[in-house]
Amino acid sequence: MANMRLLFVSLCAWLLLLLSLSPASHADARAPRAYNPGSPQGQPPRTVTAEYMASTYPLSRAGISTENGRQGSFTDVLLTPRTFLDSVLAVRPKILIVNMFALEASVWLEQFSPSLYSRNITVPGLSPVFPQVHCTAKADVCQVTTGEGQINAAATMSALFLSSKFDLRKTYFFIAGVGGISPERGTLGSAAFARYAIQVAQQYALDRNDAPPEWNYTYWNYNTKQPDEYPLLTYGTEVFKLNTALVERAYNVSKTQAERKLNDSAEAQAYRSRYPNAPANEGPKVILGDVTTSDLYFTGRTLSMQFENVVTTLTNGSATYTTTAQEDNATLEALVRAQRAGKADYSRAIVLRTGSDFERAPPGLSEYDAFGFAQGGFGPASANTYIASLPVVEDILQNWNTVYRRGIPPPTQGFYGDIWQTLRLQSGQAPPL
Repeated sequence: MANMRLLFVSLCAWLLLLLSLSPASHADARAPRAYNPGSPQGQPPRTVTAEYMASTYPLSRAGISTENGRQGSFTDVLLTPRTFLDSVLAVRPKILIVNMFALEASVWLEQFSPSLYSRNITVPGLSPVFPQVHCTAKADVCQVTTGEGQINAAATMSALFLSSKFDLRKTYFFIAGVGGISPERGTLGSAAFARYAIQVAQQYALDRNDAPPEWNYTYWNYNTKQPDEYPLLTYGTEVFKLNTALVERAYNVSKTQAERKLNDSAEAQAYRSRYPNAPANEGPKVILGDVTTSDLYFTGRTLSMQFENVVTTLTNGSATYTTTAQEDNATLEALVRAQRAGKADYSRAIVLRTGSDFERAPPGLSEYDAFGFAQGGFGPASANTYIASLPVVEDILQNWNTVYRRGIPPPTQGFYGDIWQTLRLQSGQAPPL
């Protein structure tokens, strides 16, 4: 026992020594002081800043190579106080909420308890508009806002995965946002858990005036001759399939505990009544339904039906076109690559989209007028990203030790991950192009 105490005291002393050499904190609340402009050239400033540490220990952690090109050793890394502290102090959230813009984030930041503002951690490479990850005091739940569109989502998530401030290998990623919804699959305010995410606009395209007159649609897949043919060239990001076992559990928890609490509005109810059939004219529900990704913010029956056909073609009819969004394939691609790099677990991703607007008009209203119409769905959809997600977050926290810590295994057979199935490849094996 005495030896254990001595070891503990020694470790504490070592950590205190390193802390005295390191930046004050990962959190912004105690940012390091600036350089003393009067410090002699080549001499360390009175307070050791992150900039000084970076210039003193110029190791690339990816290649472990130094600034002058010399190949570094693992001893170099271990002897770097900042690197050692990064590994010790890295935040290890159980859940990371991923939102795309400020209003999606606000429902979490304003309502979640304990407060997500307890720890505000700036990560280099995040969106300049949303530069911080917000966490509870225990850092078991954190939240990040990526910015809108595929480039912002991919850049933010990549920066986060590469940050030494976080260890995300056991983290669950809950992507929660609003989106368009098909009146054939859901209604305003409905919360759809996705099993597939499909990148629908990554194709050739012609204007209607330039397309062959016999074509119903004007988009067609790469290395094909006409619409509705399976692409003979893929970029690897067109289709993602999530861990369906995790999705089913999340859906069932939310359906049971949240559906009766979903938010609605009189304005949304009035607009729904314009649609003659269910589920469009019914109240919001928790459903299973897949999501499309496109930087093109499309609307109207023609494009919606065209991209619905793309979903069917790319997944051989396995996916159900339900919601429309702009980021999810990018976020999932970053997650696949992070798993391949040993920095995250793709099987721990959940995607939820709530219907903020119908992506095609009801009878008697033009597509353009419907697009600008006050449908009344945005408020309920924003609220429902939180309402439908919260029981799942609580389930993860409450059952962490018995279920979630070790993870819910993904399927071992069949399609899983990205369209190239890189998660099934052996190390060094190239995907099919």
